[in-house]
Formats: sequence, structure tokens, C-alpha cells
Amino acid sequence: MVNQELAGMTNGTDLSRIASRLYDRAMELDSLRFRDYTLSSGQKSSYYFDGQLLSTDPEGADLISRAFSIAMDFVGADAFGGSTVEAQPIVGALALRSHIDKKRRVGFFVRPERGEHGAAKQIEGNLIPGMKVAACDDTISTGESLFPAIDAVRGDRL
Repeated sequence: MVNQELAGMTNGTDLSRIASRLYDRAMELDSLRFRDYTLSSGQKSSYYFDGQLLSTDPEGADLISRAFSIAMDFVGADAFGGSTVEAQPIVGALALRSHIDKKRRVGFFVRPERGEHGAAKQIEGNLIPGMKVAACDDTISTGESLFPAIDAVRGDRL
């Protein structure tokens, strides 16, 4: 279901259309499956969503980047990112979408720990203090993989 505030925006019709097509594409790719599952958090669910199947699919990546771009316009985000692996396809698609749409936004990734080589950074990207940041992930149930990334960005006082 599309957030009602976002749906009321100028691009709300586009967002509803995108959400509908994303759902259809998820079903076509079998990335949304309905049966009993145990999630990595240990919680039980009657469905499973494999976000990587959708975010690494060319059409899926395009649709996801369009939807996130509308949402970032709504909240005024300057940057977008998340954990390595989970957010990488989304961040790559959003970086390209930002360039195509001539938006001045930057992407970033957060490693689980600081790198041991090169610049030894935990956060990769062009974040500048004061930027309004949007966090993304391929799938969220408890936020266990996303919250550490958010904490790392906050820790860098961005």
C-alpha cells in the first residue's frame, strides 16, 4: 500500500502506478512467495520477499529507483544509502536515476566495520555533514541490518 501522504503528491499517481508494477514484477520474478517462513530474525511470516531478485532485475531496479526518488523529493533527502550487500543494487540504481533526473543527490554504503586497507573507511560515498539522509534496504523486518548503518552515519555526525 502506498503511503497516503506520498500518494497525495503531484507524483502520487506515478507512485501508485510504480507500486502496482513493482508488485506485478515481484510476482513475475517469484521474489514474493506465500507460505510459512522463519525469517533471519527468528520471526515467523506467511510470506517471504527476496528483495535482491527485484533490485537486481533491470526493470525492478528502474521502478525501485523511480519510487525512491519520488519519496526522497517528498522528504528533501540529499543522500541515500544503506548496508553493503543489501542496499548496493538500490543505491546504484538511485545514483543513476539521480543523474538522469538531474538531482543533486549522492549515494553511500556502510560497511559492517571499518575497512582494513586503503582509506580504512566504514562509510563509502560523498556524504557531507548536514546532509539529509535517506536509508534503504532490500527487505526490512526488524531493521537489524539497517539500524547499524544508520547508527554509523549518525556517529559520523552527518
